[in-house]
Amino acid sequence: MHPDGRPHVRPLLAVWVADAMYFCSGAATRKVGNLTAGPFCSLAAETDTFHFVIEGEAAKRSDETALQDAADMYATKYEWEVEIRDGAFYAAGAPTAGDPPYEVYEVTPETVFGFGLDASVSSTRWQFE
Repeated sequence: MHPDGRPHVRPLLAVWVADAMYFCSGAATRKVGNLTAGPFCSLAAETDTFHFVIEGEAAKRSDETALQDAADMYATKYEWEVEIRDGAFYAAGAPTAGDPPYEVYEVTPETVFGFGLDASVSSTRWQFE
């Protein structure tokens, strides 16, 4: 949310690692400010057969293992190479993430909505606890 209550939605590059979505953003961005005020968020993603809305709680990650796993997935999926330093990502080429260093967030899904892209796949909802 913007301070005046308007919704805040921006495109971002996210990756799926183990059982969670990861994304990054500069410390001075609205995304990080929003997550500092309240950790609940929604992410949208797509595959060849579904559009997904993933709702969950975002947690900042700074441990080496989580960051390396996310960095490896970013390199594989987007060919985006990052340097891990001081618990954050450092790299060029993240226009929607502000300036480096980039804080890394893990969103563990609580509810996921899947919307089929054609009539052969029904829309559905998954709950996680």
